Amino acid sequence: MQELDEWPCVYTDYNSITIHCIKGLLTQQGIETKLIGEALSGASGEIPITETEIKLLVFHTKFTQAKDLVHKFETNAESSWFCRQCDEENSGTFEICWQCGHDPATE
Repeated sequence: MQELDEWPCVYTDYNSITIHCIKGLLTQQGIETKLIGEALSGASGEIPITETEIKLLVFHTKFTQAKDLVHKFETNAESSWFCRQCDEENSGTFEICWQCGHDPATE
């Protein structure tokens, strides 16, 4: 079994949905992940919020690659784009239009 220090934390958040989005992104790129603290998120309100933080860990040899992907995710989350098919505004993290399903990569 690998030591915990071989699995540095690449991202932390209190939001389970955000953590799982980033976990999925890393998994798609072949980066194995581990979550710590996920079970505590259900205890929000009962225990201090600082105790419900979820940590996303990656194996140390993939840390730099994972950190770059997390940065790209965060940067895209702040931007948005408009669909050329239906003119709907989409979050930068969406690859296809949420409204009509158009994939701009096929253009």
